[in-house]
Amino acid sequence: MFNALLSLRNASEPPGANDRAGLIEDMNTRYGDQQTLGKVVALSAGTLKALYGEKGSEGIRAFFKRNDVVDLCNVPLDSPKFGEASKQLAEMEYAHWSALKEADPNALGPRAGAAFDPFSRDLIQKGLALLVRVQSPAGNQSVTSMVANLNAFSGQPPTVADGQAQSPTPPITFLVVPQWGSRPSGPA
Repeated sequence: MFNALLSLRNASEPPGANDRAGLIEDMNTRYGDQQTLGKVVALSAGTLKALYGEKGSEGIRAFFKRNDVVDLCNVPLDSPKFGEASKQLAEMEYAHWSALKEADPNALGPRAGAAFDPFSRDLIQKGLALLVRVQSPAGNQSVTSMVANLNAFSGQPPTVADGQAQSPTPPITFLVVPQWGSRPSGPA
């Protein structure tokens, strides 16, 4: 994964390309301040634009204009359907980049895009969704609500409802991902 990203970083900028910039413009125009999966896509694309410019963005704007993809991007972050929409989008985008990589194994963009499997993409999207929610223009998300969102992200049930007083400290669960090649220890 990291080798593909480093190769992309060192590649030359394609002349006249604006897929990533166009995608960011499309998403910001379509979703504005709405807290949707599309806004998460705009944040992700903005981060990639800052790191890589237009390198590796071939065809991504067209992908996000597909009706089935737009439908997923329209899902609000607070919808019960958000988790499944994020997972489906991650799978679809991975399939997109994998097909492009298969068609041209030497293309750096598709190689970097295909380096992120659906699980990684879904995890990144859900993490960025927390940032989008915290950056709410109204700034009205309470600490209690944020903790509930963190617990929802980690699989823990919310400990208090939004707006209720909180007496005990709510549990915060951290996602622990084993290092590559590590094996669980303990009795077999």
